[in-house]
Amino acid sequence: MPSPIKAFRFGNVPHSCRKCCIEKPIRINQLWQTVDAARGKEYSQARIQALEKLVQAGENLAKKDFSNANLSGANLSSADLSGAILIGADLSNAFIVIANFSSADLRYANLSGLNLVDVNFSDANLSYANLSNAHFSNAFRGLIPNPSFANLTNADLSDTNLSGANLSGVKLTHVFFYRADLSSADLSSADLRGAYFRGAYFRGAYFSSADLSGADLSDAKYLTPEQVKSAKNWDKAKYDKDFRAKLGLPPEPAK
Repeated sequence: MPSPIKAFRFGNVPHSCRKCCIEKPIRINQLWQTVDAARGKEYSQARIQALEKLVQAGENLAKKDFSNANLSGANLSSADLSGAILIGADLSNAFIVIANFSSADLRYANLSGLNLVDVNFSDANLSYANLSNAHFSNAFRGLIPNPSFANLTNADLSDTNLSGANLSGVKLTHVFFYRADLSSADLSSADLRGAYFRGAYFRGAYFSSADLSGADLSDAKYLTPEQVKSAKNWDKAKYDKDFRAKLGLPPEPAK
């Protein structure tokens, strides 16, 4: 006589597991249907809840289109949004830890007030985005093990509002900050090697121990010698002629 356990088995798969394997794809499909049904709507609480459940289930959000979606306050921690289209999306006050936004299109997105730890924005397009009062480093120290810094390498932050943003310790190598507003931003200990700051606004910004090797600060606005000299390798950055004189640097060699 078969044992009670074997009586509930189909092949080598327990009945309970077999049922779960059937039901999980159905639930996932239903969640995606909820997300798709909200397309074109600026706000949908059902969409936010469905996305949170999809992320918790380990679903891949890469290259999905969330243009103009209001995702304010959503928990998107551990989400893979690489290559996602988030043009004009509202992610203000969202909870985002250990997420991937590499190569995402975040033009005109609202990222104000975000706390971001171990978030990858490499090669993302954040031009005209609002990152005012965003915190990119150590914002959740103690809540997650060994938090690391955000990575925005090669990101496009031209014309972006970064006023008051905490970018302390963030990797910003070769980031494009053309005409960005960095007023009162904290760039202390940030890796700014090769960053492009032409026309950027720096009133009240902090550069203490930031690495300016190869950075282009030509035509920067409201920048003072005192700010620059608080950084490392400030003499290896590029400045316009008048500002070089203020820094006591010799004119650049004629090309």
